[in-house]
Amino acid sequence: MSSPLKSLASKLQTQLFGFRPAAVIFGLVVTATTVQADSLRPVRGIQFKQIQYVRSERVPDVVLEIAILKSFRGYTTGAGDALNRYYYSKVDLNDDSRPDALVYLVGPFFCSPSGCPLLIFQSAGQDYKLIGNLPNTRQPIVVTEQKTNGWRDLIKPTAGGKDLDYAFVRFGQDRYSLGSKVLANSLITGKAVANNIAPENGIVLKPF
Repeated sequence: MSSPLKSLASKLQTQLFGFRPAAVIFGLVVTATTVQADSLRPVRGIQFKQIQYVRSERVPDVVLEIAILKSFRGYTTGAGDALNRYYYSKVDLNDDSRPDALVYLVGPFFCSPSGCPLLIFQSAGQDYKLIGNLPNTRQPIVVTEQKTNGWRDLIKPTAGGKDLDYAFVRFGQDRYSLGSKVLANSLITGKAVANNIAPENGIVLKPF
């Protein structure tokens, strides 16, 4: 990566996620596939206990990439393509024994100062079906044991810094959407998609 691209990547990381490239991200040592940690900060008495943090996959998924690109048909070759990357984790969200995919996109094409998009895909045979698209999302995303309409509830940070709070992302009739705030004094358990978000770890998303 050229020096200007490195500078832009570092600036983007600092603005969106509050860190620069490091060996430890979200309180995780990024050398293990999964680790136990509690880096989600409590607020309004909300406590995160026995959270398992799961790193994003490192091997490109071509079928998933096609599904992502279908969701962003305006994404074409241009300046900064090397900075536009995706991070994904496989999680069975509806207990059908088929891994669904949580995808976090980063880069100048996708992100704003408020965050980056989270895409939720249902495994559909040899393909993926988009069942959630949440812009301006921050990490980590917690996959809880609680369900709505047969699908696991997610929890995401709604802001950062002194304004940090958490809200549910719940499944409706056919897709996930942002729900209510997590109640004060709630005890949350589950898995956190704590993707190791750094340019060298993400998978470059190449346009069609």
